[in-house]
Amino acid sequence: IISTSHDGWVRLWRSDDQVVVKATQGPHRGHQWACTFSPDQRMAVTCGHEGKVVLWDLEQMLTRNKELMVLDGHEGPVLACAFSPDGSRVVSCSADRTVKVWQVNKKLEEYSLHHASEVMQARAADRSKKVMLKEVVGKVNA
Repeated sequence: IISTSHDGWVRLWRSDDQVVVKATQGPHRGHQWACTFSPDQRMAVTCGHEGKVVLWDLEQMLTRNKELMVLDGHEGPVLACAFSPDGSRVVSCSADRTVKVWQVNKKLEEYSLHHASEVMQARAADRSKKVMLKEVVGKVNA
């Protein structure tokens, strides 16, 4: 299990006994809004109030307390992040009204979508430019 919180820490938990096996802040400072595992569960992604999206190789996180990469590009708090179903991309959305799609293996922003209002959730499809968004007002656009 992975969790993030307003205290700025990322925690990895053992699910069988609810023990924290690793706690780190990494490059995050302040509130962290979201986290998720990659489909193969070898990586995780977190996002925070300072506008960073952080990719973690879980082995490196456990042994070296080090993130894999920091994806910068948002100009406001990053409110949600997710892997594509095949794990090749990460999508992030921000209070700056942008959704960004990142190529994991190239550490590169693939493209950015500009929205009329804050975006609270986003999900990416495999190897396509299809992204589903949820605005702060509750509308869903595809």
